[in-house]
Amino acid sequence: MIKINNISKHFWNLKAVDELSIDIKKWECFWLLGRNGAGKSTTIKMMVWLLKPDEGEILFDDENIYDKPLVIKKDLAYIPDMPYIYEKLTGIEFLFFIWHMYGLKDEVIKEKAEKFFQIFEFEEMMNKKTEEYSHGMRQKLVFSAALLHNPKYLIVDEPMVWLDPQSAKIIRQILRQLVDEQWVTIILTTHQLHVAQEVCDRIWIIHNGKMKKLFEDRKEFENNLEEEFLKITWGYDKSYKELFQSP
Repeated sequence: MIKINNISKHFWNLKAVDELSIDIKKWECFWLLGRNGAGKSTTIKMMVWLLKPDEGEILFDDENIYDKPLVIKKDLAYIPDMPYIYEKLTGIEFLFFIWHMYGLKDEVIKEKAEKFFQIFEFEEMMNKKTEEYSHGMRQKLVFSAALLHNPKYLIVDEPMVWLDPQSAKIIRQILRQLVDEQWVTIILTTHQLHVAQEVCDRIWIIHNGKMKKLFEDRKEFENNLEEEFLKITWGYDKSYKELFQSP
């Protein structure tokens, strides 16, 4: 279980995250939903030890990540919205580099790497430098690197960025299976409502750094998620006629 207890984060005079608290259940897919600038990525970065809260704490199985970061990060995988890769390495070299840090043996790495390249259908790129990869290929490589050490927690910021429809479908199926098989607890952010409706168990709407609504059951957001989200964060009865009027 992950416990987020009253965390806040300031950037100068801006309070990006304002006293957020939530318990994320074991083996669920939990979604942070909000507009651009709502505080989602800041919350995610605090969960993976890239930012430290100004107030509050984040517990993984009752251990504070800021007290035992290296211990917890062995069980943690993070996929950012922009894939960061060493471009002078080939795809397979990059995976070896990442997985050696987790103590995996060469034969295990090679076997698992080949499976992921096959699943994502870009085996021909395995031995090419990643500087030749498209954005979508880089995203698939980062997904592969994150999953192969069997993390207990997977934290993903915009998982479908740059992916073609087939690859996006594969990712959605993998995420749902990981949860259904009780292998991984997943926290993700995405602006694609259909992705969350297909994959997630609960949804947390954040607006201006504050928690606005928690959907506790998938049935609550199956049919009216867009309407509820816009009602909370925007108001959807705006008119833009003046933009198209002649001067």
